[in-house]
Amino acid sequence: MKKTITSPLLSALVFPGAGQIKNRQALKGIIFILLTIILLLIFFYKIYAIIISSVSSPSQINISEDFVSKIETRVYEENTIWVLLLIVVWIAGIADAYLSARNLK
Repeated sequence: MKKTITSPLLSALVFPGAGQIKNRQALKGIIFILLTIILLLIFFYKIYAIIISSVSSPSQINISEDFVSKIETRVYEENTIWVLLLIVVWIAGIADAYLSARNLK
């Protein structure tokens, strides 16, 4: 398969940065990988913090529809920026992998 096809597919379906590594641009690939990992860690940590702060003590957990709805609302409100940044990095990785592969031809 052509690099102009495989590189963006790797960045899209495997992980951002995989296409850059396939194009022999390891430093750029590592930067995309690290950015993605950092954004994912922040995203999941924020979800964890929201859940922990919503539960006062484990023995008093009353998982009701209202409780879950409040957590869900907070997760959406407080994580929107991180999800958008992750999407931007992912798309940038795909576009860069394609453009780099095309320029290497």
